[in-house]
Amino acid sequence: MPSISALPFSYIMTAAAFLVSLVSGLIYIHFQSRNQSLPKEEGQALRKTAVDIMINCALTFIIVWKISPLFFSFSNVVANPSSLLFLPGGLPGSIIAAIASVGLLIWQLRRRAPRLAPGAGLLYRTIGLMLAAGLIFAISGFRLQKLSESASSITESQRNSTMEAAAPTFSLANTKGEQVKLEDFRGKPVVLFFWTTWCPSCKAALPEIHELQLQYKEEVQVLGINLTLSESSSGAVRRFAEQE
Repeated sequence: MPSISALPFSYIMTAAAFLVSLVSGLIYIHFQSRNQSLPKEEGQALRKTAVDIMINCALTFIIVWKISPLFFSFSNVVANPSSLLFLPGGLPGSIIAAIASVGLLIWQLRRRAPRLAPGAGLLYRTIGLMLAAGLIFAISGFRLQKLSESASSITESQRNSTMEAAAPTFSLANTKGEQVKLEDFRGKPVVLFFWTTWCPSCKAALPEIHELQLQYKEEVQVLGINLTLSESSSGAVRRFAEQE
């Protein structure tokens, strides 16, 4: 199980922003219920409705974001359905998920707010506050991350300026037995992709890596390196590569 520190920053920040929005909304309803002298039952109904709406929208966002590769890599997902477990939705998936969540939010408010009259206005204000609190927290967090990355990149570039830029060369045999040397691609950025035939996430990424190479073959060279010592045999690797 991955540790908290190993999780992508965006996942941690999104979860934290959601919690901030929930807590902000609950605190706001608590004090507004007191100020307006709302009956206890109405206050509880408002809290439950607001939390339900936000949780439904969050779950919708996660589900749509997770299945969004179907829209962008349909053939790859159909060929390997388990890839949905590993492929991220990325920015396009986030946009689609956000549109779906906003649509669900509007539909839920129209359907549920009239039942809480005269507390419907408080529900609208609470949802607005929750969204604002979550967005402000998330934007601030991602902004701090960018500043941290900028500072780190400056430090890294200063350190690299005193080091040899070229990577040490190596030579490995491809599936045809031919030797491939890193120095053969000198002058072009090289992406090393380590994979095995028994790794589900590797299998999910292989079609995407292949498309990446086809799209940017003039600018970037992708080298897939199989960890053959962990395989049952080199023949199994060749058969797998031929099938792919």
